[in-house]
Amino acid sequence: MIPEDIEKDLLRAAIAKPGAHKREVYRELLESGVGVDSTLSRAIDRLAECGFLRLNKTPGTIQVWPTAKAKQYLSKQEVQPE
Repeated sequence: MIPEDIEKDLLRAAIAKPGAHKREVYRELLESGVGVDSTLSRAIDRLAECGFLRLNKTPGTIQVWPTAKAKQYLSKQEVQPE
């Protein structure tokens, strides 16, 4: 899977805030009107399914952790922009 632009923004947010609550990761995008709550939440779930993020689910909270795959992907993108 090749992440879309909004998913790249989510990856950057997850890297900037490791271990943050799922909603906290996409709060800035939500407030700027880039997406709606359900769309951004599903995008995080897709990134987790593809191995870019790890979701730590406990009662009442879902923590989002970036994986090495996410960090490597973004570092390659910064070196070679699309």
